[in-house]
Amino acid sequence: MLTSREGGPPAPRASLGEASDTALARFLLELRSRGLTEPAIFNAFERVPRAPFLPKIRPGLLYAPINLPLPCGEEAEDPFSLARLLVLARIGPGQRVLEIGTGSGFSAALMAAAGAQVVTLERFATLGGAAARAFNLLGLPGITTLQADGLARRAIDGPFDRLIIGGALGIVPSQLFEGLVPGGIAIGGRVRGEETRLTLWRIDAQGFPVESDLGPARMTRMRAKLPLAL
Repeated sequence: MLTSREGGPPAPRASLGEASDTALARFLLELRSRGLTEPAIFNAFERVPRAPFLPKIRPGLLYAPINLPLPCGEEAEDPFSLARLLVLARIGPGQRVLEIGTGSGFSAALMAAAGAQVVTLERFATLGGAAARAFNLLGLPGITTLQADGLARRAIDGPFDRLIIGGALGIVPSQLFEGLVPGGIAIGGRVRGEETRLTLWRIDAQGFPVESDLGPARMTRMRAKLPLAL
C-alpha cells in the first residue's frame, strides 16, 4: 500500500508518477543551466527512471540535490554530482567500465544507457540484488553485477576504459588502476584532511596514473572487505 509520509491517505499512483516526471523535468533544466549537456549522459537521464532504484523515496525527492539513504547504511549520491562525475569521466558508447560500489544501481544503469558495457561490484548482497532486479525490470542490457570487495586485488578480466569509484578513499590502492588501458580514466573521491575532493586519474602511455583535482565533492567514505551479513 502506498501511504503518505505525513500520515494522510494513500497517494494515487498517477499523482506519484506526475511528481516524478515534474522532478525529472526540473532536474534536466538545471543540468542544462549548469552546462552538463553531454548528449550520451543527458539522454541517459531522460531515458532511465530513478524510482525503481530508490523505491522507498518520495518521487519529489528523487532528483533533489541531496544524498539519499540506502539499506546497509549506505547513501545514493545526489544526481547533480553523479551527472558531473559521468560527464567528466567521458562515459560513452563502446566503452568497458568497471564500477566499484553498485549502490542503488542507478549510475550503472545510466552508463549502460549511454552505450557502455558495465561490470559493477558491490560488497553488500542486499544492494547488489536490489540493483540487479531493477536492471531486469527496466530491461537494461550490458550490466554484470558481482558481489565483491572492489578495493581488494581482484581477478576480473580487463581491459577497461573507465573505472568509477563510487565513494571516497583516504589511501588509493595502486591495484585499482590495473586493467585500465593507456588513455583510460578513473574517477572518484579522495579524502584530504577534513575534505573530500573529486579526483580524476588518466593512465599515461607507460601505464601510470596521472592525478587531477576536480574540486570538492560530497561522497561517502568507502569501506573495504566483504560484510559478514547483508
